[in-house]
Formats: sequence, structure tokens, C-alpha cells
Amino acid sequence: MTKDIHLLKAFEAGADAVLVLVCPGKSCRHAEGGLRAKKRVDYVKTILDAIGLDGRRLNIFNTTAKDKGSIAEIIRNTIQDLQTMGPNPALNRLN
Repeated sequence: MTKDIHLLKAFEAGADAVLVLVCPGKSCRHAEGGLRAKKRVDYVKTILDAIGLDGRRLNIFNTTAKDKGSIAEIIRNTIQDLQTMGPNPALNRLN
């Protein structure tokens, strides 16, 4: 289960980005899990925007463990996005 506080704590601990990977729709054994996770991610993105951390640092993707190519592409794209956004600005505030 993805909880709001866990997502926020990752950024507080210094994560530059957080990726939440969920199984695609009906192939998930936790039928509503992906939908609930998406709602939580969307909510936390609004919090990140409100506190100046940029909600684009948090993303959710539908994928399977077998789809390693897709997961690798998600990670590559996230790294590219981070090169534009820079490091987590909360780190400067904490030091």
C-alpha cells in the first residue's frame, strides 16, 4: 500500500524523485490498489507543488516486473527530467 506519508518522507530524506510502479488494471491481484495509489500520488503531487518541491518529481506508472525494458525506460526518462529540475531543493533547506 502506498501511503501519503511514505511518499513525503522520501523527499524529506533527500530523494530527488520517487517512482511508484503499479500493475496494470485488471492484471493486478489487488483490484483497486493501482487506482488508490494513483489518487494518493496525485494528492501528494499537489502538496509537493504547494511547498515548492515540484510535483513532477513524483510519478506513477503501470508496468509489470516482466517488462524490464519499460522499467528501464521509465528510469532513464526520470533521470533526464531530473537533469533539468536539479536536485531536491529541500536538501538546501535542511542543511
